[in-house]
Amino acid sequence: YANDLERAHRDLERLTSALGLNAKDFKIFLSRAAVQAKQAASGRFFRTYENKIELYGWKKSTGGWGQALSHARPSSRAIGSEGRIWSGTPSPMAEAFRQKRVEAARNADIAREGHTPSAQTRPALQMGVNCRQVFGL
Repeated sequence: YANDLERAHRDLERLTSALGLNAKDFKIFLSRAAVQAKQAASGRFFRTYENKIELYGWKKSTGGWGQALSHARPSSRAIGSEGRIWSGTPSPMAEAFRQKRVEAARNADIAREGHTPSAQTRPALQMGVNCRQVFGL
């Protein structure tokens, strides 16, 4: 995602809409994480796997993996969810759990919209008081 921020934003939109959340609430975290990943990868102490092999004298393992290290897996055999399309139906328990998760996300979104923090919220959180006590939950 650090190299393809547009894809990360599309996936965030898709995930938040599936959960019934507002993507705008999470975009700052995604952007911050992408910047931090780029900074870490461009730092002078960052080493790629290839560099570490040379630096530490590691033996590059190719025996047990066959061609997996040099050839990408076809989309028909994808491990990640992007290349696969699930054609089954969810179990009743899975569907009930999903509904509860979406409802909880909606309730949390409504609670966030209606909440106006007092002037004491930030100092109370900085002092390490339990969040439930600060927000009256």
